Amino acid sequence: MRLAALAHALPRAAIAAVLGCAVASVPAAPAESGDGADWHFIPALQPDRPFHDTEVPRHPAPGGFALAVVDGLWHLVPASLVGRAGATAGEVQLSATPPDALFYVRLPGLVAGKVDTPDMRFKGAPHPLIDRPPVLLPFKGVPWRLEIRGNALILGDGARSQALGSADNTDGERALTLVWAGDLDRDGRLDLVIDDWFDDGGTVCLWLSGSAAPGALVGQAACLDRVL
Repeated sequence: MRLAALAHALPRAAIAAVLGCAVASVPAAPAESGDGADWHFIPALQPDRPFHDTEVPRHPAPGGFALAVVDGLWHLVPASLVGRAGATAGEVQLSATPPDALFYVRLPGLVAGKVDTPDMRFKGAPHPLIDRPPVLLPFKGVPWRLEIRGNALILGDGARSQALGSADNTDGERALTLVWAGDLDRDGRLDLVIDDWFDDGGTVCLWLSGSAAPGALVGQAACLDRVL
């Protein structure tokens, strides 16, 4: 099962102890001033590539944070998202403050401030995972490692390991990448953003250590499905 299919198989409830994949839906009618649809996670905005109205809310709810670089370091900073109808029916064009964040997130328990990350460069340079050596992510004395083993994507911390989903690429059209890693929820453990892309679309998921089931390393906190 590819990660996109795994995301569809999980519950999409808004999160207290965040489990499952959350993809916001668009209101049936335009929201009145001040009203908005809930959202949990949206990757970097691309002005030349609007969203479909099945992917993001046209009227995003207020609040949330952007993960952005401030003075050379990753920070969660307060963010605002504004949506409008795109040039084509069914399109949504989002704009945001700040406009150049790596992603936008609106989940319980997150706070503004500096975010610790492994000593790796992420912005503009996601790390391919298929047909590549393991990605080593030493962090706070723990030898985190992300690799493809057999047909599974495996996250390990030197003592335990967890399968994050299938990594099968028999058709050769899949791009599975690590977009970002760091301690987003500030519990001292690693969190991940993984993009699972095929030729017709894919799913970008945020995996939080604070959302992990007992015995697991991370849990899916939120996902966004994208289609071409």
